Amino acid sequence: MDSAAGPMELVAALLRGITPAELAGGVPAGERAEVRALLATLAAAVLGCALLVLWRRTAAGKKRKDADKASAALATQGKKARQGTEEQPADDGRKRVAVFFGTQTGTAEGFAKALAEEAKARYDKATFKVIDLDDYAAEDEDYEEKLKKEKLALFFVATYGDGEPTDNAARFYKWFTEGNERGVWLNDLQYAVFGLGNRQYEHFNKIANVVDDLLTEQGGNRLVPVGLGDDDQCIEDDFNAWKESLWPELDRLLGMKMMYPQALHIQLPFLNTGLNSLSPRRRPSWTESSVLQTVMQCMMLSILAGLMWRCGGNSTLLLLIVHALT
Repeated sequence: MDSAAGPMELVAALLRGITPAELAGGVPAGERAEVRALLATLAAAVLGCALLVLWRRTAAGKKRKDADKASAALATQGKKARQGTEEQPADDGRKRVAVFFGTQTGTAEGFAKALAEEAKARYDKATFKVIDLDDYAAEDEDYEEKLKKEKLALFFVATYGDGEPTDNAARFYKWFTEGNERGVWLNDLQYAVFGLGNRQYEHFNKIANVVDDLLTEQGGNRLVPVGLGDDDQCIEDDFNAWKESLWPELDRLLGMKMMYPQALHIQLPFLNTGLNSLSPRRRPSWTESSVLQTVMQCMMLSILAGLMWRCGGNSTLLLLIVHALT
């Protein structure tokens, strides 16, 4: 190699595949030290680049792991925060009612939400929270701590397959049925259970019956007998019948909201019977029924006032007419 070759020529020679020995052999003895220094520098530069790339990849992987951990921690904190919020009683003095559901096809959830919506219109001094049993507690041991704080709870639970709980109620059911050592600990809880099942199967409403029995054994106060919804017949009728038996108990505990002046709140059995005789699909909602009854009651008062005028103030005759109507 030409003795005047500079560093760039040496690098070009290396890129063409000339080995260090061949390269050094073609260099005068006086310049071999410079070649060795250049080769050492190149080797150090390559090694440094390789270490830099490895370090950057390791750092990036660590950052991703830290970010994943941070995201998981935030998600956990958010879930606990939401659960903590749900645990807090209403700060406006209203009573909390927990409406739990265990569903496979959505029917139990639908009934739970329907009752909650109807109850919200009926009771202005209570708040109703519809809760998926699987989402109620993050860990199994949290069920007991949270359930202890409930004062009034409604359970809508379906029996699925061969007498099994639904997927979203399986964890709660396993925890609740295996905790026989807890003894009596639900003394402050008032509850009601509505079950969804099918009489064509051997274990008809097994889950609802077991939950109802265990709640009583562990100190709970049953408001009404367990409702046994039968999907083989008309489960909506079963739900409505159970709901009607529940209202008086909730009225006593929560206080029914007045929809119209007490002076006009007279009972007309023949009107109530007429409304209840409608099919479930055509029967008006509670609010609609109240409005209809109010209108009809006002009409009846007008009619009675007219009858009193016709009777010339004869109260005895008027009472006989009223008695015949009711």
